[in-house]
Amino acid sequence: MDGYLTFSEPANISSPDPNLGIDIIAPFWSYFESNTGMITYSQETDGPLLDSATTAINQAFPDANFNATFVFVATWDKVSYRIFTGDASFQVVLVSDDEDHSYILLHYGTISEVPKGDWLAGHGMKDNDFLSIESLNPAHLCELTNVNITGRWAFEVSTKPYAPDVPDIFYPFFYGNYFDPIASTEISQEVKLNQSIWIFRHQQSSIYVSWNGFLSSSAPDDINDSTYLIVPFWSKFNKDNHSKVAYEEVTKGHRLSRATKDISVMFKKGFYDSTWTASRLFIATWFMMPFERSTGNATFQVVLVSTEGQKTFAIMNYGDISSTYEPWQAGYLSADESNKYFINELDSANLSSTSNVKTPGRWIFEIDGRPPTPCEIVPCVEDEVCVERYGHTSCACANSNEKPNPDTFDATETCVGSNSSLSLSYCQIFDAGYIPETLHLYDPSCRGIKENNRLVFHFDSHHNLCGTNLTHNSTHFTYINAVGTSDKPLGLISRSGGLNIAFSCVYPLIQSISMPMAIQTTGSVVSKELSTEGTYTIRMIPYEDQGFQYPFSGNVTLEVNQQVYVGVTVEEFDQEQIATVLDSCWATPVDDINSYPRWDLITGECPNPADSTVEVLQNGVSTSSFFSFRMFSFTGDSNNIYLHCQVHLCLLEGGNCATSCGGSEARGRRSVNFHDSAFISMGF
Repeated sequence: MDGYLTFSEPANISSPDPNLGIDIIAPFWSYFESNTGMITYSQETDGPLLDSATTAINQAFPDANFNATFVFVATWDKVSYRIFTGDASFQVVLVSDDEDHSYILLHYGTISEVPKGDWLAGHGMKDNDFLSIESLNPAHLCELTNVNITGRWAFEVSTKPYAPDVPDIFYPFFYGNYFDPIASTEISQEVKLNQSIWIFRHQQSSIYVSWNGFLSSSAPDDINDSTYLIVPFWSKFNKDNHSKVAYEEVTKGHRLSRATKDISVMFKKGFYDSTWTASRLFIATWFMMPFERSTGNATFQVVLVSTEGQKTFAIMNYGDISSTYEPWQAGYLSADESNKYFINELDSANLSSTSNVKTPGRWIFEIDGRPPTPCEIVPCVEDEVCVERYGHTSCACANSNEKPNPDTFDATETCVGSNSSLSLSYCQIFDAGYIPETLHLYDPSCRGIKENNRLVFHFDSHHNLCGTNLTHNSTHFTYINAVGTSDKPLGLISRSGGLNIAFSCVYPLIQSISMPMAIQTTGSVVSKELSTEGTYTIRMIPYEDQGFQYPFSGNVTLEVNQQVYVGVTVEEFDQEQIATVLDSCWATPVDDINSYPRWDLITGECPNPADSTVEVLQNGVSTSSFFSFRMFSFTGDSNNIYLHCQVHLCLLEGGNCATSCGGSEARGRRSVNFHDSAFISMGF
């Protein structure tokens, strides 16, 4: 009543909807009142109506050579709207011939105006999008046409499923295009594609479908020149009335969604796609193909899936395949054989039960696709834009007029102990005519790493020297390196040579700091924020054992005369270059490094001669120094003691950072490689 035909069961649809995903033909789908006007329908298999339909189809499709053998006509004559004023007259004619070629004719008479969205005209199938006749006002349908006859629209719908009993893994296929098994003398058919497809990085505008079970870029006579072979099942087949090879190009509909889901089973993401989305399919199906020299037959299918990013996949589906002693192959091959794979099965019948994607009878392969453009593989970020310049593709600055600190490429330096880095604006380097990937530190193997929109160079003075130089004078020591390239800037002319950006991390030799501590046994930490770039950390930790394996933790009560082991460590420096030297350590009864009374434990880098319990276990040989003493308390003062140490850092390359404290031997002179000085405290 509401102006449409369906085929599986009566449709109870409240409003015109192009996204139902059902087989439907709608000459004029809207809201109509029952018992108004007249709705008639009839079907004919002979008589003058077939002659009229034959004439109409051949006028609309001059190359069809069509002869109608069946006609179904449904007419809505002056049917009134339920919710609008006015009425409509229109008709649909379904026409087919003995070869199952089918067409639709839509005829329009007088139609009253209806608001947009409350009517629909066209047709759709379960596996394809709805094809709509577009008009802002349905009253104009009687003036429009797609076949040069006002008020008439015609569509070819020769899409009858050829083999409805194939396995569910098969994609629905139709034989609007197929080999005639009797009339055709050809063993292959060239199919011109509406949209080209990429296979093994070659763009294909046509595909040859072979009767013998494969796809290629060339006819069988020129098979050696083919750029590819896609082989669902290559063998020798006879022709008879039961076998057919159907093929179809699909650019819309539900089969695209199905392909997207199927390839995601095996291929989660691509090398420039974040997700796979099928944009078009080429489906070729071989149905009940009889073997040439042995009994039995084979039914199989290949679906070429092209994605939005123009990657290509082959889905091979296998139905009933008889065992055969005839030679056969299944797989794929590129012309240069750099891409090839053949399914390793001895018995052809096993193809319907084996798989590489855990779905019996299905095999899925990536068969390459369009080579990525340079900009698809260059990792540009939000404030960058990919450009090709001077024959090189890279990331330029998106806002070229808003470059911060362009003279220094917006350089940022970080120095933490002997670990250092220099960060530069990636796009500014490229805009200046340099290839960022060619820049390096003193060691040419130490190149920058792109981190978001920055080119970052890392080095340290132990595992990753990168040519770093360590120098010192009487007041500072310095780590020196540079970013540069021997390559000249790109472009037609240049007035500058290679690039060289020198940078350094500078640390003062003498720096006094202290850190008073409350009562805790978990150790103390002091971080040095220097006026220059460099920072480092000193830790003082008390231990229970002379092996310095078990530090005190939690609330601990230390007994008088109990042996205490203390470690002082400087972090962030290479222990093969820098040594920590305990100049002096002392204790006070209050939290004040300069208070009195005080008791010296270490003086002049050696134990206080007045306290025989003090031992300097390691001093000036690495970044950690250790000493021990027996716990005591100050007479008449609080039960707490606060431990303080003055330390300095020394460059080991001088060879005299450690001081001898043995017996009557003279103490060594303080090294001229004196590196830095600090105070650190801890309370008990």
